[in-house]
Amino acid sequence: MFSRYWRSYPWWMQLLLFGLMVFIFVSLSQIVAFVLIPRITGVSLGDLADHVTKASFPLPVVKSALLLQVISAIGLFLLPALLFANLAHPRPAKYLGLVKPGTAVQPLLAIVAMVAATPVFLFIASLVHMIGLGPGADAMQQRNDDMVKVFLNASTQIGYLKILLVMAILPAVSEEIFFRGIFLRFAKKRSSNMVVPIAISAMAFALAHATPYSFLAIFFAGVLLAVIYYLTGSLWCSMLAHMFYNGFQVSLEYFGKDNAYLKSMMESNEVPIPVVLIGAAISAVSFYLLWKSRTPLPPEWADDYTKKELSEKAV
Repeated sequence: MFSRYWRSYPWWMQLLLFGLMVFIFVSLSQIVAFVLIPRITGVSLGDLADHVTKASFPLPVVKSALLLQVISAIGLFLLPALLFANLAHPRPAKYLGLVKPGTAVQPLLAIVAMVAATPVFLFIASLVHMIGLGPGADAMQQRNDDMVKVFLNASTQIGYLKILLVMAILPAVSEEIFFRGIFLRFAKKRSSNMVVPIAISAMAFALAHATPYSFLAIFFAGVLLAVIYYLTGSLWCSMLAHMFYNGFQVSLEYFGKDNAYLKSMMESNEVPIPVVLIGAAISAVSFYLLWKSRTPLPPEWADDYTKKELSEKAV
């Protein structure tokens, strides 16, 4: 009855199988990207890298970059996590935390807390920029910034909606399922509290984005998303918060191209202190209300079997 699911294996074997699954899907997604993108857009991955370096963004290059992002998000995060959950547990949606929030107000509070914290995260990134991390970090960050410019190089509303789908919605869904749905669960198996698992999952979340100057800000964003999931007991809440957080940043970058003030702020990586303080205050109030309405994950939420299942198994 129980052996047909991977949850019957020791946690380390499950983790090994999950890692192997991620490796296989990453390899397959690279092959798919290498073959499919040139056929659809006429731009090879090598040509895409050249255009990014030269800051040249014709329409086929933009389409190629967006398609690469889709393939990467699905192949690296979404498919391995979904397949693993289905192989590991008879109730994969519950396993991933895809359950109804405890209260109707939790999704709204989670969104406001996350979006309002955006100026704080941008301020943290700006402080790291001021300190500097060396030439290697500068080059890595510049490559990431150049790729973001490719993604945001759309001139129509349809193009903007496509960017929202690829840069906000898809990453929010795939990364929450991967990092909070699977990774956080594995981390909790070896910890008696939530502090260490949240820190570990946030660290992995930040490392996956490979942006040196934004690493600390993304780490704290990962902590907040994990806490939202823990307090609400629903991955839908952290997913929505992540989605609106991404969408807000994409909108700032996109509409900032035609707004002198926003463009200057985004290019200089400087956020006015009053904006930071107001954002921090709104986020703190929203988080406090979320805490007051909390319906947290139960202590045994990361266990492979419920107490009832274990008793039945023993019989």
